[in-house]
Amino acid sequence: MAIYFDQQAKPVFARWVAHFNIVIAIAVVPAGFAGLTLSGPFAWNGFFGFWFKVIAITLWLVVMSVVLGRAVEHDFKMVEASP
Repeated sequence: MAIYFDQQAKPVFARWVAHFNIVIAIAVVPAGFAGLTLSGPFAWNGFFGFWFKVIAITLWLVVMSVVLGRAVEHDFKMVEASP
């Protein structure tokens, strides 16, 4: 929500980062049902219960690391440029 409410001329994060975070949050919801099933794709070792969640979280970590790194780099450049 903070990304959506950022009304600066140059926002900290682009709007697509907010959309991406919502998609990842929705993607990990099926893993919440892993404790309710013993076999199948929603089980703790099934595709949605484990693999899909791991892939989504890994993708989130990679994308957010790059985006946050660029935001911090931009902030450092702003601090160095200020008198």
